[in-house]
Amino acid sequence: MKNFFGEGGRRGRWLMVLGAVLLVYSLVMLYSMEPLAQYIAPAQQEPEEAAQTGGDDGDAQPAAESPLAEQQKLWEQRRGELGENVQAGMSAAAYGFNVSGGGQSETATLICVGQGWFDAHPRFLVDGYLFSGADYQNGAHKAVLDEELAFRLFPTTDACGSRVQLDDVWYDVIGVVRRADSAGDTDDYRIYIPLNAAVEAGMQTDYVQIDCRSELSGAKRALQSVAEEALGGGSYYDISKEVMRATMIVRVITIIFSLYFIASLLHAWNRRTVALVNGWLEEVKHRYFKNMLPGVIGLSVMQLAGYCALALAAWAALRLTIEPMYVFTEWIPEVIVEWSKLSGRVQELMRDAAQVARYQTREYAAVRFYGALTRWGIICSLAGLVLYRVWPKPRRNRP
Repeated sequence: MKNFFGEGGRRGRWLMVLGAVLLVYSLVMLYSMEPLAQYIAPAQQEPEEAAQTGGDDGDAQPAAESPLAEQQKLWEQRRGELGENVQAGMSAAAYGFNVSGGGQSETATLICVGQGWFDAHPRFLVDGYLFSGADYQNGAHKAVLDEELAFRLFPTTDACGSRVQLDDVWYDVIGVVRRADSAGDTDDYRIYIPLNAAVEAGMQTDYVQIDCRSELSGAKRALQSVAEEALGGGSYYDISKEVMRATMIVRVITIIFSLYFIASLLHAWNRRTVALVNGWLEEVKHRYFKNMLPGVIGLSVMQLAGYCALALAAWAALRLTIEPMYVFTEWIPEVIVEWSKLSGRVQELMRDAAQVARYQTREYAAVRFYGALTRWGIICSLAGLVLYRVWPKPRRNRP
């Protein structure tokens, strides 16, 4: 036990190194997340096919549209509200789909994508090409595979130009894309087909999702409104906002240490200024001031530059402090000075956080994972710092 606790300083250094590695890795991954706004909802079950009863003239009544077809129609009708040149698309996914081709069979996630989805989620094209506008509109029986699935199904032949089978329907493989791995992945392989092809085939999916890739807050707010009407009850995520939420503890610690560092520098700079002024007052007793003037001007400019640098640093720290207020506008009540408004806003936030059911996207799951790594990195770093600074150092025997 004595040897174990005697190594406190060394263990503290190792904890700080581990914490720094976790912190740097998680922050790099968080700030490389795509600026997506997402709305995800569970897929509605397909209604049982109504009996085709004839009327007085013997004509059969047409079958009702599937829920997925109705959701897609509502999305296409209101998509323009997001604004021009906004990259957005709708998708539906089904887990555990059996894909056959090339004499092989694998279980993959089927992602049925609408027009604009590959713009919101860019994929590196390894071979072939992606769906055209006509493919989306006509629901063409074409498929795009990720690189791993293409290799598993066609290990000795070229995947492009081959065919794969989904639910007894054959699809022509037109492209292969590189897989974009993320901490939110729950599958090994993926296959993409046009959304209209899934609608026409009556495929049952697990969830429906709308994604918008934009830095404009107006487009993100419009997406939430449009998606709620098109998809019904679901969950909305602004990935940029979630990244800021996950790194809030880093922001707070940075602000505290920055203000302490700025205050320390300001104190030291003030002492330097006082020392210079006292030195000039003493020197002017023995020299003409005009002979001192070049040196006084040069040192004065340097001191003013130092104060300007400190002012800029203080402004940057202030900006870090108030930036979340512009991002998390739901935190700020209409009237800040009224207690009823403050308590009402707190109750609203508590109700939102206490939702019974919440659906998460893979990007949001990745943010949560890296956010947890960020917190553990800070815990390890602070624990190592305390252990290194507080634990008594072992005494060295002098010869």
